[in-house]
Amino acid sequence: MQGIVLTDCTSIGALLSAVRANNIPLLKVVTGWGYTWDAVSRAEVCASIPEVIVRTVSGDGTRGPPEGQSAIWCDPGAILNEIDPWFACRPAIAVELGNEPNGYDSSDDAAWTFRYWFLETAAAVRVSFPMARIIAPGLIEDRQSEWWAICQDAFETADAIGFHAYAYHDCDDTGQLGRALSDLALFFPNKPWVLTEYGINDAATSPETKATRYASLHAKLPSQVGAACWYHLCDRPIDADQESYALPTSALPYLYAGGTL
Repeated sequence: MQGIVLTDCTSIGALLSAVRANNIPLLKVVTGWGYTWDAVSRAEVCASIPEVIVRTVSGDGTRGPPEGQSAIWCDPGAILNEIDPWFACRPAIAVELGNEPNGYDSSDDAAWTFRYWFLETAAAVRVSFPMARIIAPGLIEDRQSEWWAICQDAFETADAIGFHAYAYHDCDDTGQLGRALSDLALFFPNKPWVLTEYGINDAATSPETKATRYASLHAKLPSQVGAACWYHLCDRPIDADQESYALPTSALPYLYAGGTL
């Protein structure tokens, strides 16, 4: 299954129309941005898209700790509040707990802290939303294998293991994807894997060419990868980096989508 990561959208109706028209079955959203989420827009997404991954803001290592927090971890109370409106729309929705937590601090101490709070949060989610499908967060490559080793038992409590990889121009020219797949086979051989972010960071490569390469890559992924989310749909990029990854709706016809999460 192929999907799109939504980071900024000016019209949720137009986006959903384009996604449906191109038979894209998966959309990854973030609770705190991407759109001015309200009950109507959340319900529209859940009613329109076969599979939705909801990624939390709490536990995000790309933004630094929130006020009063010295490290990156999943705050159980904050996460329950973040995801509650989404589960009101779809009780069996998939939720990715955190995002690249090793991006702020990749030390062993930070990994042990994240492990503890991931276990606490996953347990709280199971109690409050028993039909939830939990995805362990994708990491950046910095000490990724060390983090997976430390968090292995905690992430095993999830329904699937998320992972991230990026390329400069084509497929796996950085080697990130291949290394991640090797480590996943080592640490999580019996869990489904979800590529919750993958993107080509090259402004000179057209979105249509990127989408064609994504489709080709998707066809080559091992069957244990249940879904791949391409980064990103962003109507208003704020810098050159966001612009270089942009995958507008005009490129969606170049993707082939199918399957189930």
